[in-house]
Amino acid sequence: MPTPSRTYQKSSGMYYIRLLVPKNLIPYTQHPKIIYSLKTKDRSVAYILALKINLAFEEWLKSMAIGDDKRFPALKVQHEGTSYDFNLDSPAEKAAYDDLVDRIGMKVSKPIVAPPKLYSLDDGFKSWKSATYKVYSEATRDAYYSRVTKFIDYARSKKITDAQAVQKTFATDYRDHINTKEASPLTVDNHTKSIKQFFDYLIQIEQYKFKNPFANLHLVKKSQLKSVTDSYVRFRPEEIGRLFEVECYFKRFRKPDLFYSPLIALTMGLRLEEAAQLRVTDIYDSGGTWVIDINEYGDDKELKTESSKRVLPIPRFILKTNFLDYHAYVLKTYGEDSHLYPYLIKTKNGYGKTLGYNFTKHKQELIKVDEALKTFHSLRKTLSAKMDDAKYPSNLRKSILGHHIDFDITDETYGSEEEGAKSKEHLSLSYMLTHLNQIEHGVDFGEFHFDFESDNFMYELVRSMKRKEAKKAYNADQKAASQQQ
Repeated sequence: MPTPSRTYQKSSGMYYIRLLVPKNLIPYTQHPKIIYSLKTKDRSVAYILALKINLAFEEWLKSMAIGDDKRFPALKVQHEGTSYDFNLDSPAEKAAYDDLVDRIGMKVSKPIVAPPKLYSLDDGFKSWKSATYKVYSEATRDAYYSRVTKFIDYARSKKITDAQAVQKTFATDYRDHINTKEASPLTVDNHTKSIKQFFDYLIQIEQYKFKNPFANLHLVKKSQLKSVTDSYVRFRPEEIGRLFEVECYFKRFRKPDLFYSPLIALTMGLRLEEAAQLRVTDIYDSGGTWVIDINEYGDDKELKTESSKRVLPIPRFILKTNFLDYHAYVLKTYGEDSHLYPYLIKTKNGYGKTLGYNFTKHKQELIKVDEALKTFHSLRKTLSAKMDDAKYPSNLRKSILGHHIDFDITDETYGSEEEGAKSKEHLSLSYMLTHLNQIEHGVDFGEFHFDFESDNFMYELVRSMKRKEAKKAYNADQKAASQQQ
């Protein structure tokens, strides 16, 4: 007797049958293949059962092939000399069909399901949020998600709820609608960029079959980006001199986070929150080179993008201060689990709120020219501009600034475009350190020694922080108790 069609025998001796569903019918079966036991080790019995099951399966395939989009065709099955003509739209006949295939051994859960509905924007948004929640930082999530929510609300007001119904003309209409609400073209572009990211995701998961409708809708050209990005303007040398004049600096910055962070941002290019959220374990000796490890290890840390993760050598300028002495003091006093600035409390805006506020006040007192164009972030911009002036390779600048993608805002916002490598190659610490050490800042860093040990200074700061946290927890408990009553 020949081997039963589509069957195989396991080492236990039991026969099984494997039925492969054609690709065009998989949406209606939920399974690409059907495998089940024939519950026999007898070759002849398996042969007869396989014939019956194969016949029923082939009849099902044939009937599905002549169906239309509005209803499923009748399913005809020949069994033991009797012809069965099932209409699966009828509950009674569907039950009879299920009973038959169960008796002959063909167990298929939900053999036919309704065709999928059009994919809604709301469902897509839920899926996108779930997929990107841990990818984006909290600030990026707040910005992107709110913009896409506004778009979906607008689409709903126009009676559009399905993703496939959004076409290029509708996307352009929405861009024009936003343009009447927002004063800045760059803000409009940020809206369309966020929604483009959303549709890129829908295309990726095959829920949108057209080209991205929000592609190429930006109002500001790359060549114009510098003129409209007014928050990233470098400090002039004379402004750096005023900002880091020792007497004024010590008078304003009376806490370690306020004192060291501007120095680090100026010489290493850290963002405000990257500098403010550091932990003692993020500063260490790597083969004779002291480094700052910018990472998101721990529940309390966030980075702007995945490419923000980087390990930077600490340049000679910071080593001239007593920053490493301060680090050793915190490590010894508060342990390896401590924040570098153990008195800081994280707010909804991160650890850097007080740092940003104090630097702004410091700047306002000392800089009268282009005041509105200079921020804490301009320290980072100043370093980037100096690297650009020195003709540093693009991949070196991007490694230091934390932009490791083939094309991003680095060339528009942080410096001019260059020919040459834009690769993601790993750069050695010694290579980066050599180039960071070559930049001159016009500041005598040797004068910047913060007195953090006198008069129980740190002890008082940490105790104050603990009192604030205890008060905050008490208020939260009181609020929860009142809501339960």
